Amino acid sequence: MLHRCAQSNTCPQILETLGSAELYSEKMSASLCGFTCVADIPLPTNVHRYYSPGATHGGGSGSFHWDSPDTVTIPAGQSLPNNPIPLTFTNNALQYAFIQLLMSGTKMPRSVYPTLARGELVPNTAAAEGFPNIPRLPYRGDQAWPPVVYDFGPRENYDQESGVPTIQPPIIKKNGVLPVYAAKVNEDGNEDVTGLPTVLGEAPLGTYVGWNLATTGWYGPNASNGPGSVGQVFAGAGNSGGYLPFWDTRAHRMADVPVADPRLSVEERYGTHDGYVCVVTAAGNEAVKERFLLASDAQTLISNAKASNVLGPPYMPTSADIILAHSLCSH
Repeated sequence: MLHRCAQSNTCPQILETLGSAELYSEKMSASLCGFTCVADIPLPTNVHRYYSPGATHGGGSGSFHWDSPDTVTIPAGQSLPNNPIPLTFTNNALQYAFIQLLMSGTKMPRSVYPTLARGELVPNTAAAEGFPNIPRLPYRGDQAWPPVVYDFGPRENYDQESGVPTIQPPIIKKNGVLPVYAAKVNEDGNEDVTGLPTVLGEAPLGTYVGWNLATTGWYGPNASNGPGSVGQVFAGAGNSGGYLPFWDTRAHRMADVPVADPRLSVEERYGTHDGYVCVVTAAGNEAVKERFLLASDAQTLISNAKASNVLGPPYMPTSADIILAHSLCSH
């Protein structure tokens, strides 16, 4: 993309941001590791790239509200609730840093994104990603839209992105459906790769994924394959990433049917409401230190966490829960 400006030494500074949904529904892996994904494409010095693990396209609501897996709202036409991980706050910090780069030459925060070299970009299968067996959240990232190489005819100049297309609509070249690569995940199903430390991602209330299959429309499971035809088309991860909350307590998670949820509950992670706020505070402070978050936005996020219902009434912490929370807050 930068061939011509590199030759004339006129390339601009570029701020590039992306999230998990871009890997599943926007074919972004081709931009990271090319048509074959045998090696990472080197990042030019004028490109500053920032990846938000688990985030939906454009970011979510940023809500710290906890919902039960039994009662969380699933919008019509979707298979999962909306992913709440926000991009507003990290974008604020990155845009501020970008202005400082352009106006005074202040160095940008380090680029953070998954790579093949670190074993973070892998084929979009449950086995390759290490996606756990979560009863209410079967893996569907294998439905991602793949990059496709088209043939527009001999008069098209692909290198210069110019010419005259003579094949319309274009045809897919032989072996032209490219592999999809996505991010490795941890035992919760949350992405565990180099990326922006979003506060909600660092203090999770559930599993956040970059895919969310549609259940209605021409792309839904009962859609028509064309005029007069009837078939099943279950292709494509929607731009709205998905989400499944953790249970509030260990007792509730173990009582989940038909199989106990393997993910630790909010209680087992944070102990008390104060314990959760302490983890959010630590995550915010660390992000500010790295210049991935403005101090004012960190205070907003901490205030939102304090006002949230996470481990609030009628939940009654045990002595063990209080000890866990004190341990988290002491750090």
